[in-house]
Amino acid sequence: MQPLSRDQVCLTDGVITLHPVRLEHAEGFVAAINESLAELRPWMSFAQAPATLPGIRDWIEDQPALWERGLNYAFAVLEAGAADEEPVLLGGCGFNFVHPVHRLANLIYWVRTSRCGEGIATRLIPLLAGFGFRSLGLNRIEIVVAAGNHASLRVAEKAGALREGLMRNRILLGDTLQEAIMHSLIPGDLGLGRE
Repeated sequence: MQPLSRDQVCLTDGVITLHPVRLEHAEGFVAAINESLAELRPWMSFAQAPATLPGIRDWIEDQPALWERGLNYAFAVLEAGAADEEPVLLGGCGFNFVHPVHRLANLIYWVRTSRCGEGIATRLIPLLAGFGFRSLGLNRIEIVVAAGNHASLRVAEKAGALREGLMRNRILLGDTLQEAIMHSLIPGDLGLGRE
């Protein structure tokens, strides 16, 4: 299935909105990552050093080509608000490790520290998963979480993902290999009829 053009994608539940990353989000990403470094560093490979505006802009500029090739789908998580207000960047999410033959992908998410505990990550998972199943034609979505990341494990379970098991030596952060817990979603979990 051919994905929609990035310009055609806007996912919202009225509380949060997911937009494919754009250059206008760069300053928000820098602020959100740097505010959250202490909490993100143990679990996210991109947060091992402070974010810089040139680095984030370079990353954002790479995203359209990756989307077009079906390799990576990166979204900004924004606060849904009035049309005349500048939306607050709450975090990021997306799909990576997209497997075109088996039609599965890894779902990733993070929320800035000042907005943790508001249910944002739990809200974004069904929005993003629905896009993956309907628009990308995925059969399976995996959520791989470091075994020690208890907050993210709770999010996956609250969002209805099925815990499948422990994977040894699954995540490399810096020079440290970590165990991870695999969770999954399939279309039937969202009531989409495909098992």
